[in-house]
Amino acid sequence: MTEKIRIETTGAPPATGTYSQAIRHGNLLFVTGQTGRNPKTSRLEDGLEAQTRRVLSNIGAVLSAAGCSPRDILKATLILADMRDFKQVDSLYVDWLPEDRKVCHPARTVLQAPLPHGALVMLEVIAGYPVTPFLDPREKIFEYFALQLGERNWRGKDVLDFGGNVGALLQDPAATIDEERYWCMEIIKEAVDLGRKLYPRAHWVFYDKYNFFFNPHGDPSLKIPDCGGQKFDVIAAYSVFTNNNQADMLDMVPQLVDMLKPEGVLAFTFIDPHHHSHSEWHEDGGPSNLRWRLEKARREGTDVDVEGTLARARGARWCILVNDRDLYVDTHEIAAYAPEDQKTFHIFYTSEYMAELIPDAEILPPVNNELHHCCLLRRRTE
Repeated sequence: MTEKIRIETTGAPPATGTYSQAIRHGNLLFVTGQTGRNPKTSRLEDGLEAQTRRVLSNIGAVLSAAGCSPRDILKATLILADMRDFKQVDSLYVDWLPEDRKVCHPARTVLQAPLPHGALVMLEVIAGYPVTPFLDPREKIFEYFALQLGERNWRGKDVLDFGGNVGALLQDPAATIDEERYWCMEIIKEAVDLGRKLYPRAHWVFYDKYNFFFNPHGDPSLKIPDCGGQKFDVIAAYSVFTNNNQADMLDMVPQLVDMLKPEGVLAFTFIDPHHHSHSEWHEDGGPSNLRWRLEKARREGTDVDVEGTLARARGARWCILVNDRDLYVDTHEIAAYAPEDQKTFHIFYTSEYMAELIPDAEILPPVNNELHHCCLLRRRTE
């Protein structure tokens, strides 16, 4: 089930009852009705025009705190104490909308009803986040790592979510992480900006590292930022090294280990192409992880020869699947792709081969209905 995320900002009047200023659920944002109260004084502005402008300002502040803007509004509900005020309020509302929304207005309902404290106007909105692979709310990532580490209470620990997008570990309802002791390092600038708004007490680091799909214009030689010398009890990297080439993984893993406290642990995931991670769901053992990926791509419209690709991968210790179609087996050499043609990059390792690449790691099988195996590396005291 997708987590509900509470949005709070001092740019709008605080929630004084059993409600939130806004709730994000998946790619939708539900903003509580705002009246013309000044957030600094908590008093209503004087007159219809001043109240309406304050309503729009309050709504804008909540949208901004959630990483949205008036451009993202899908549905508005306007409530007036007196329907005779509609024309004036509507004029101010339309002027407030961005130009492109004036061509495609949000859906809207207008009602007349008594409003609290003598307010003249109230507006509530529903906004939508763009559906994009770059901003990726995830579920149950904390649960996955808690199971792999055998520890659910992470209170008091300094945690780095490496490649955590908009706060993957914190987004899990099961998370027991102190927001003030949570760091997220991410190569997608938009994710860092949104995560900072969703979790303002956490620490956010943009890492402008090259990635085939997610950051094709990044710096391929950029080292991991040291977070101001901060050391961590836990560094978790979910589905990071499944989208980076092998050389980058072998370069970054030691850097991450160096960022651990004594007895700290690095946990990162990988996918074994031949493993049947969902075998408990199928009487016949289910598809291999590589077959699952190929069949998913075909269902989504990619013209891929599933059986032929699987035949080529048979017995491979590791392989790369580019754009859900082009398979490279046991080789670092892939064709050159223009940035606009760099769609997806999935790299697979057998658990046996991963143990050869990182001999100090403890290799654990998938848990929590995930495809991913887990590598654990601990920084031992001297």
